[in-house]
Amino acid sequence: MASPESQDGALPALPEPWQASPFLGRCAGLDAAALGDPPMDDEPALKRWLRQARRARTAELARRNLRGQDDAWATIAGLSDVADALLGVAMQAAQHAVGQRHGVLRDADGRAIELGLLALGKLGGRELNFSSDVDVVFTYRGKGDSDGERPLDAARYCVKVAQQVIALLEPPTADGFAYRVDTRLRPFGSSGPIAVSVAAMEQYYETHGRTWERYALIKARAVVDTDGSLQAMLDRLNPFVYRRYLDFTAIESLRAVHREIAADVQRKEAEGDLKRGRGGIREAEFVVQAMQLIWGGGQPDLRTARWRDALAALLEQDKIDPEDAGALEAAYVFLRQVENRVQMWDDRQTHSLPETDAPQAALAAAFGAADYPALLAQLDAHREVVWALFSEVVGGAPESGSGEHADALIDAPNSDAAERCLREYGLEPDAIARAQQAADALRRHPGLQGDSKARLRRVWPRLMADARVTDAAAVGRIHAFLDEIAGRSTYLALLDERPDAAEHLVRLLSGSPAIAAQLTSAPAVLDELLDPRVLYAPPAREELFEQLQELLECAEGEEDRLDALREFRNRQTLRVAAAEITGAMPLMRVSDHLSWIAEAVVSAALELAGDDMAQRHGRLPDDARLAVVAYGKLGGLELNYGSDLDLVFLYDADPDATSDGDRPLSAEPYMIRWAQRLIHWLTTRTREGRGYEVDTRLRPSGNAGLMVTRLSAFEKYQQQRAWTWEHQALVRARCVAGPDSVRQGFDAVRLAVLQTSRDPDALAADIRDMRGRLRAEWHKQEPGHFDLKHGQGGIMDLEFLVQFLVLAHSHAHAGVAEYSDNVRQLDALGAAGVLSADDASALKAAYLAYRSRLHELTLQEARLQVAEGEMQAQRAQVVEQWTRWLGGSQL
Repeated sequence: MASPESQDGALPALPEPWQASPFLGRCAGLDAAALGDPPMDDEPALKRWLRQARRARTAELARRNLRGQDDAWATIAGLSDVADALLGVAMQAAQHAVGQRHGVLRDADGRAIELGLLALGKLGGRELNFSSDVDVVFTYRGKGDSDGERPLDAARYCVKVAQQVIALLEPPTADGFAYRVDTRLRPFGSSGPIAVSVAAMEQYYETHGRTWERYALIKARAVVDTDGSLQAMLDRLNPFVYRRYLDFTAIESLRAVHREIAADVQRKEAEGDLKRGRGGIREAEFVVQAMQLIWGGGQPDLRTARWRDALAALLEQDKIDPEDAGALEAAYVFLRQVENRVQMWDDRQTHSLPETDAPQAALAAAFGAADYPALLAQLDAHREVVWALFSEVVGGAPESGSGEHADALIDAPNSDAAERCLREYGLEPDAIARAQQAADALRRHPGLQGDSKARLRRVWPRLMADARVTDAAAVGRIHAFLDEIAGRSTYLALLDERPDAAEHLVRLLSGSPAIAAQLTSAPAVLDELLDPRVLYAPPAREELFEQLQELLECAEGEEDRLDALREFRNRQTLRVAAAEITGAMPLMRVSDHLSWIAEAVVSAALELAGDDMAQRHGRLPDDARLAVVAYGKLGGLELNYGSDLDLVFLYDADPDATSDGDRPLSAEPYMIRWAQRLIHWLTTRTREGRGYEVDTRLRPSGNAGLMVTRLSAFEKYQQQRAWTWEHQALVRARCVAGPDSVRQGFDAVRLAVLQTSRDPDALAADIRDMRGRLRAEWHKQEPGHFDLKHGQGGIMDLEFLVQFLVLAHSHAHAGVAEYSDNVRQLDALGAAGVLSADDASALKAAYLAYRSRLHELTLQEARLQVAEGEMQAQRAQVVEQWTRWLGGSQL
């Protein structure tokens, strides 16, 4: 479609209305060649260079397109090339800047690791819009550390590089912006780390990848890939994207995505949107991508990121009618030309047609149309072609509510038809009455505007028809949640367009009052939690630490960081609870995850508090640091929902050392203030709620002792002055944060103390005495019930029994004291022969049964007591072993 130059060699003139283009006018004096090389060591100058280079180069592409020198395909390829080049410059500059601060990132073999860039979406397919976001994923080869004075591991190093890239390109300046960088297509979306390793990315898609992510990866292209690891990863991911068999399940996923897009368009009243509206660019893309996913497993030619190449391959393989293919390509080209020329007018990211005369006249002139209405007629014809093919290949529409009289549930909730419908759904009589009251209140909700009532009309019957909803309590929790979101149409649209999302919501709301309360108080987590791969598969320990670190790095100021800690804790705890109530996670993993979440928060809070101290008072010599020892449930990796954290603070520093700040402190007061700041970071309530309650009474000498203890003093106290109950507590203690030197020192002290030979009779007497005191203080069992924690033969008896066995036998069997949790301690006692294999197994089974019931009751917000007849076998086993080893009375 290229046009020759005029006979005298001059370029053809732009269409006359384009002389008034605001963007082309602003770029009239810019010359890309005159800008020279990018000033890599001057950040402000580089930002200006990037913005001016983009404007100059894209303006030239616009002129070529408007003059007819380039067709649509040449223009979008040229725009993609410009983005590739400028992203490469920004990546190089960011790598250099971070390298100056932290050194070169190297792997274990000393090879440099550089951040790579994966393009998705339009940029991935080399089909970029004129004024478009760039969808990217930052990724790197593997583990390593930088070699500078302030070293970072690979994860944090690469996050900093990625953040610097975005900072160079995105913020608007006097020269405008370079590119808006969208990283939400990365693994786990906005919840995942902004830079992810190749190995983690592959594992993510193997474990959590969803169908829509398969078609997102169709467009994946390695833009910056210095060592080839990104392209190798994409090759390995082919089996995930393209299944070996004919995969028609992809259609439903695309249909679901289209429903989400349609809902968003409707919310924004953007039916004429060139990209997402009816018969728009996205639907044209879906037609081809659906067929790529269906047939691509057996047809390698279809595995291409470019829409045009994929359409040609489909035509070559007789997967699409030639006439349809020709009409679809013509429509797509026309839509892309319109989209780009709309954006060329003022370099605005818009997919809407202009509403004023000047850009409308310019747009019509660019297509040689007689006038703007004539152009709209052409556009409508092309959109009808796209819509017809989309409906044939993908199709789909939101489902209506279930039940013959479903409409009456909202329109006439107190009618006989509504009552009959609810009865058919299986609701109990009191639940029917509660549902009628709720529906009447919801339909009168002042925030229910526009089409939200129609959405509620479809959503409410679907929720009530769920088999899990039978009692009034479940109905009440669903009502409370909908009442909270009724004024926010986005959430209702999600539930309307995603029946699976509504199903997951019912499962959570009906399964646990505690989860229901948290969701209702913070419905913003709905989008994330209703994704099954996130909801039922909480992150592993390392991922938790990485995700929290990224959240904190993105937060600005103390208040935001306090919120980040609490948001992280609340979201991650909610995921664990959801996984537990649905049976997706066994008890041992639940406690592990809850403990890991707390460890991540404590570790982060320790660093934040340390930074506070460094800013106020400098640092101590030899970088002396504080360590945190966890006792109790966290120490034993057995944290429950809402558990306090029993913490003790240790340090190892010269007592005469002084910090090097403007307001210096000696070691002891320095560490005391550090611990106090740490407690502040953990306990302060913010708009995101509370963090953790902290109990420090298990420190040496309890409340009478100092907040922090020097490691040598801790050792002396434990060996010479500690009571038996303090050694019992030490059985379940472990260091969860702080320098390795203190961790190792604590571990050595703990083992030495626990492995001390003791008089078993005196030890048994001490433990019986302490157990009796605690029972007298805490045992408040209701008649006809059994107190799981404090009752005879309950959890506390079992824990005291294990502590006795560890303290009595560690001197002869070192492995018995190795672990801090009851389960592995029982395993070790069995392996050492202290307990028979059968007794150890029975006690472990009893302990797990107790804890499972405790978790269940906690999620139901119920008292931690069961009927007297429950768990008789477990109680008898504990009582028998208590009597055998400790003797005496428990009462």
